[in-house]
Amino acid sequence: MKKTKCMIIFAAALLLACLPACDKNNEGPGDLPLAFESLTIDSDSIPVGGTARVTARATGSGLLYHWSVTAGALLGSGEEVIYTTDPCQPGEHTITCRVADKRGDEASLSVKVYVYF
Repeated sequence: MKKTKCMIIFAAALLLACLPACDKNNEGPGDLPLAFESLTIDSDSIPVGGTARVTARATGSGLLYHWSVTAGALLGSGEEVIYTTDPCQPGEHTITCRVADKRGDEASLSVKVYVYF
C-alpha cells in the first residue's frame, strides 16, 4: 500500500513539473512564429475599370488573412486577392492586409495604388 501511494505521489509530482512545458505560448514542432514578409500588387497604377492581383507573403501556423481597401473591391480570400477599381473614384487608394496566426499574433502591411481615367 505504501509503495502504491509513493508511486501516485511521484506521478503527480512529475505531472506538475511538466505542466509549464505545456504552456500554449510555447512553440511545438510545426509552430512557426508569424512573419509577414511582403505585400505586393501587380501594378501600382491602374485605369478605371481595371484589376490587379495583390499577394501577401507570410509564414506562421494557422494563418488567417483579413483584407480591406479604401475604394473599390477585393475579390477572393487567403494570401491572394484581385483588386477591382471603383469607376467613380479615381485617385490614390490603400489596400491593407492583416495576417493573424493561431497563437493570436498579428501583423499588417499596406500598398498604395493609383487609379486613373
